[in-house]
Amino acid sequence: MKKILLIAFFIFAVFSARAQNYKGIWHGYLTGDGLVNKSSYALDVKSQEGHIITGRAYIYNNYFFVFYGIFDFIGTIDQGNLKITELALGEYELPKHNLCTKFANVNYSKQSGTEYLKGTWKTLKGMCPVEDVVLKKYVSEKEDTDFPEHLMTKIKEDKSNGILFKGTTLTKPFVLNITKPTVKIELRDYLKEDNDTVTVYANRDEVISKRRITNRVYRKTISFTKLHGLNEIIVYADNLGKVPPNTCVMIIDDGHSRQQVNIISSKQTSAVVYLNYKPLAANPSQPEVVPEHQRAQTKQKKKVVKVTASL
Repeated sequence: MKKILLIAFFIFAVFSARAQNYKGIWHGYLTGDGLVNKSSYALDVKSQEGHIITGRAYIYNNYFFVFYGIFDFIGTIDQGNLKITELALGEYELPKHNLCTKFANVNYSKQSGTEYLKGTWKTLKGMCPVEDVVLKKYVSEKEDTDFPEHLMTKIKEDKSNGILFKGTTLTKPFVLNITKPTVKIELRDYLKEDNDTVTVYANRDEVISKRRITNRVYRKTISFTKLHGLNEIIVYADNLGKVPPNTCVMIIDDGHSRQQVNIISSKQTSAVVYLNYKPLAANPSQPEVVPEHQRAQTKQKKKVVKVTASL
């Protein structure tokens, strides 16, 4: 009987972790090594699909001078551990050099009915000092917040559900595992050449500019930092070619596997692929543990895995 109860408790705990809802506003602060003050920080988790979350991050400080910044972010959930990757800075108030893009590694907890995300953060771009992040779930206007009222109002007024990019909506992403931080991106035409032209962005940095898609394969090597839980690849349509929409084939080659995505973009939507950095097991005798929902995307070296990104 005791064994049955333990098994039941374990199943309940796993199910509860998977079912945890992270959507909503999380507010609190960042500390910086050597700094005498804290920066107010908030995450507005707008979408949660499976183990992927997206939304906007807000930072504010008024100690020596006033500044704030807004970033899109993407992240993964793994049994209460969240890895948050901020993307390029969007709206901001000067001085801009104080606004570093960040990677946060936080864990979920609940204390006396209050939900928390606590962990550490590191700089992805910039020279900001790094240390701790402490956030709690926003539930009521009556509670005290570490965020100024005018910015909290701005967060609440943002009713958008998806992430916008250059006037387009990003499609539902495909998530591919990569085993190395450096990958080779290959582009070629999907069927027949019709003058499709695309620009490709890696974590919002332009890496391939206005490339005309032909039947001849174009290759570009891109390196990501190992800090990232997710890395974002956006394919933006510069035109629709002779026959809309804009289509091409993208292959992600990390030296261990080749994963193919059929890309479809338009003037209203841009295709997006998330690359999840998961290094191979250090001990070759121990196979890599792959989540069930991603097993279909993982094959042996140099075998091509095909998925289709459709709008």
